[in-house]
Amino acid sequence: MHTAIKSTLEKAGFEVVDGFKKADGDEGNVLNRVLSQLRASTVYVGLLTKDIEIRDDTGHRWSPGVWVMEEKGMALGMGKPFVLVVHKDIHEDFWRKTAPHRIHVFFDDSDAYKHTREIVEAVQEHYQRVVLGAP
Repeated sequence: MHTAIKSTLEKAGFEVVDGFKKADGDEGNVLNRVLSQLRASTVYVGLLTKDIEIRDDTGHRWSPGVWVMEEKGMALGMGKPFVLVVHKDIHEDFWRKTAPHRIHVFFDDSDAYKHTREIVEAVQEHYQRVVLGAP
C-alpha cells in the first residue's frame, strides 16, 4: 500500500519523503530525521496498518505501528494538515480521540489499492489550502 500511495502522489506531482530518506542534520538519528522531514513537508500522510493485535471484551482489533503514531503526534504538534489512511481493523482510539476532525481514508485488505486516488485528492485539497490559499 505504501508504494502505491507514494507512486500515485508522485505521478500527481508531489515530492514524497519519509523517515527512511536521509535529511540534512539528522546525524544518523531516526527521530531527528523524521522531525526534519515533517518540518519540510506541506502535508503529512499517515498509513495506519495492522501491527499489534489487541484483544478485549469486544473481540480483537489492531493497533498501528508505534512510529506512525509518533509521527502523527509530531504532525499534530506542528499544526501540519494531514490525511490518515486507516485500515478498518485499527481500533478507533488510535485516530478518533486525537484527530476526529481530520480527513481519514479507510481501507481493508480487499480494497486497499482502490483508495489511492481518494488519498491524492485529500492531499491536493490540503496542499491547495496551505500553499495556494484556496478556501
